Amino acid sequence: MENLKLTQPHDTFFKRLFSNEKNIKDFLISFLPEKLKQSLDLNTIKVIDTEKISKRYKRHHLDLVVECKTSKEKGRKAQIYILFEHKSYADRFTLIQILSYMTTI
Repeated sequence: MENLKLTQPHDTFFKRLFSNEKNIKDFLISFLPEKLKQSLDLNTIKVIDTEKISKRYKRHHLDLVVECKTSKEKGRKAQIYILFEHKSYADRFTLIQILSYMTTI
C-alpha cells in the first residue's frame, strides 16, 4: 500500500467531520444561542456546494456552507455560514481574509 501524506491534516479532519449533516446539527445544538436554535428547523440541515465565483470571476472554495429552513417563517430558507480558519502563526491579514469570504458569499 502506498504511503499517503496528508498536507493539511487539520483541514482534512474538519471537512470530513462536518461533511456529515448529523455532526453539523449536533454542533449547532451545542453551540448556538437558544433563541437562534428556536428560530431554525435543524432537521432540514443540508450541506450545499461551497464553490463560489466572485464578481471578478475568481473561484473560491469555502470550508462549509449549510442551508436550513427557519421554523417560524413558514419554511423560508436560511443559510448558516460557518467558518473555521486555523492559523499556525499570527496573521495580521486574517480579518481581511474573512471579509473576502463574506463578500464572496
